[in-house]
Amino acid sequence: MLRRVAVLIMIVLVAGCAQDLPDSARIPHFQGKPVTEVAVGVTDHRSFILDNDKEEWFEGITRGGFGIPMSLQRPGDEGEKPFAVYLSGMIKESLEKAGAQVSVVKLEKGQNFQRAIAKVSELGTTSFVMLMLKSRYDVGFTSDYQYHFLVAVADADGEVKAEKTFYDWEKEIPASNKYNVFDMHTEIYKMTLDKIINDPEIKAALTGG
Repeated sequence: MLRRVAVLIMIVLVAGCAQDLPDSARIPHFQGKPVTEVAVGVTDHRSFILDNDKEEWFEGITRGGFGIPMSLQRPGDEGEKPFAVYLSGMIKESLEKAGAQVSVVKLEKGQNFQRAIAKVSELGTTSFVMLMLKSRYDVGFTSDYQYHFLVAVADADGEVKAEKTFYDWEKEIPASNKYNVFDMHTEIYKMTLDKIINDPEIKAALTGG
């Protein structure tokens, strides 16, 4: 009986409602006017990615019968790409919507932070670089989301203008009654990135202040 209930919960979470995720719940909102051109790169340093325990597309787990964890892969083309690329795309859309021309630089997993900054800075524009130490959801009757990011913004010459760490463990997040599990967590990522890009130091560096 417990197993059947758990399977039913997983089906509901994955299928969710038919409602599409609107841009307002998907694209982070940058509250300012960014510089004209920005290059964005995210490097994955999550321990289970570096030791090859999980694929680079991994975002989190849901729990089946008896609490057994199961990885959920995002459907479609997005699910085939590294999660770091997915987050890069969210940041790109945010800054583009605010008026910047944005390029995404794909960074290898485990890339040294200083080398990552140097690589993204090769484009000769302001650079936004994020090192992902933790990002993982755990879905059951509620959802937990842990994240830990190291973020730097460098100018066109590669000089770091702002560097800051962001981390939290959001516990007992209620399941969405509007979106499936993937869209629900995209909205959570959006709110997390809102905090990061609008942090006073990061925001100032992105606006050329």
